[in-house]
Amino acid sequence: MRNALITGASSGIGEEISRQLAGSGYKVFLVARNEVKLKKLSEELNGEYLSVDLSKASSAKEVFEWLDQKNISLHYLVNNAGIGFYGKLNSTNFEEYQSMIQLNVTSLVGLTYLFLPKMIEANTTCHILNVSSIAAFFPISEFSVYAGTKSFVKNFSESLAQELSDTMVTVTHVAPGGTKTQFVDRAGQDLQKGANHFMMEARDVARIAVSAAERGDFVKVPGIINYVNTLLPRILPTKLLAWIISQTFGKLVKSSTN
Repeated sequence: MRNALITGASSGIGEEISRQLAGSGYKVFLVARNEVKLKKLSEELNGEYLSVDLSKASSAKEVFEWLDQKNISLHYLVNNAGIGFYGKLNSTNFEEYQSMIQLNVTSLVGLTYLFLPKMIEANTTCHILNVSSIAAFFPISEFSVYAGTKSFVKNFSESLAQELSDTMVTVTHVAPGGTKTQFVDRAGQDLQKGANHFMMEARDVARIAVSAAERGDFVKVPGIINYVNTLLPRILPTKLLAWIISQTFGKLVKSSTN
């Protein structure tokens, strides 16, 4: 039996990745805060779950010890849990930014660090899938901390993928654009007319992400329009790019908290 751990598994992309991996024969171990949803999904997929808040400093170790005590060998690690706050920098309490950085960056690195040695030692094909965002490629006004965390995930993932290129562990960074999940509401975003035309279904993003990981891709941007947009930083000066993104993003998304 091959085992997969998915964080942020109770909804959205994480839920859909969990369904796909379970359908492919993996025993799924689900992690998120919402115990009610986790329990229901776990029963549906014949998996196991742990309700834990990954924005807490001790959470990565708690997840690792949960599986270690069960003597579970992990073959697939999906770092999907993440959150964002949309608005000007001082519109959100610093403590919330600290929680975001802990969740988006520190817990992701912690889980990877803790599970990686045994994945290497297993000497069989294993996958690490880090779900980031198209924001990783751009300077985004009023999304500065979130974009910063996702830029970290991008560079961390691609660097680690090369570091592990002589092992049987692959690392894939998937960077979705707008996706129909609860993220928009939680981030304090109010989508304007026309924004929905660019939104992808979570099921489609999950399918693309899993396929990319199994191919061993270093990076995958779901959706042709999203991919083409990520080419802009290669040809535009950063200052011009930041202005274009600010103008475009500002027409499609408003802050619901300002």
